[in-house]
Amino acid sequence: MDVIGERGIKVLLDRKTPVNSFTEAFAHQASGRARGKIIIIFD
Repeated sequence: MDVIGERGIKVLLDRKTPVNSFTEAFAHQASGRARGKIIIIFD
């Protein structure tokens, strides 16, 4: 059951990035330019 969807909450995603680009994703988030959540993908 998706509680977030039921309550009408929307999550803004900035980007999805592979785990080997974690350093760049973290720097982007720390810079203050990220406009949402950054998702790390483990493949």
